[in-house]
Amino acid sequence: MTVVGIHDWRSYEETKDRFPIIGAVREFVVGVLRPDQDDLAEKIRGLAQPALDAELIPWVSFKLRPDDVRAGRWDAALASVATGVPGGVRLILWHEPENDMTATEFTQMFDHIAGRIRYEGGDHEMVYSAMTYQYARNISDPEAWFPEKADVYAADVYSGKSFPLPAILPDHPGFANWFNARPDLNVPWSISERGFITGTEFSVRADAIRREAQWLRELRDCRDYIYWNTPGGEGNQDIVLDAEYGEPALARALHRIADEYGSGYRDGYLRAINDGTAALARLVADFEQP
Repeated sequence: MTVVGIHDWRSYEETKDRFPIIGAVREFVVGVLRPDQDDLAEKIRGLAQPALDAELIPWVSFKLRPDDVRAGRWDAALASVATGVPGGVRLILWHEPENDMTATEFTQMFDHIAGRIRYEGGDHEMVYSAMTYQYARNISDPEAWFPEKADVYAADVYSGKSFPLPAILPDHPGFANWFNARPDLNVPWSISERGFITGTEFSVRADAIRREAQWLRELRDCRDYIYWNTPGGEGNQDIVLDAEYGEPALARALHRIADEYGSGYRDGYLRAINDGTAALARLVADFEQP
């Protein structure tokens, strides 16, 4: 069963009411941290605990400069992460690094952090979260980016801006290149961010969400799937789903991906009725999809 999640613009309580099946969320420690001024463990705990309290798995991203890591300036703080951050927290070490450093810098940094946390007794999963935009254009040696000590290979994938809106995962050149480059097929793979960007073609987006869910359900080996539903750092409202087509399609898709059709999905029907007949019609049509 795939664990599904969403990085949403609403509170955890409101998001779970709208998408009751979710089990995971994304959170981000802001900026590149400084070893002499920032308490890494406290920053991670501060982001993770509200999600844990809401019975959600937090995927927390943080960034440490490779030079500082290599020099051992973070070793004591990483020991505090190992002992002071709950083990259920997933740690993403510098998400989308392909924009910011070389593959060698990234993998050495990643493996040092992962090694120190494990040495100090931490059992957290360490996640490589890739920028598939770069895999479509600028990665000459894709396999070089996959750290040996990663527990999960994950990818951030967007359609609708640089790539066609209808492009689901197997049609997305960046995802395909990343997916085929994985050097160890025994390491689980996940989608750490997924978005379809449009301000007008809402029915096209909803159809793409449905088709992608069906592909993932048939593939059956994606371990986690986290949808992105906030304007993000760019303030792009076109990423956020519309209420008439997008949200009902995603509600159905998350159940399909997770292969779960219990009371939560029935609750979705009741919400659609309350939201209006157009949303209900969309959800009914979605339900009738194979």
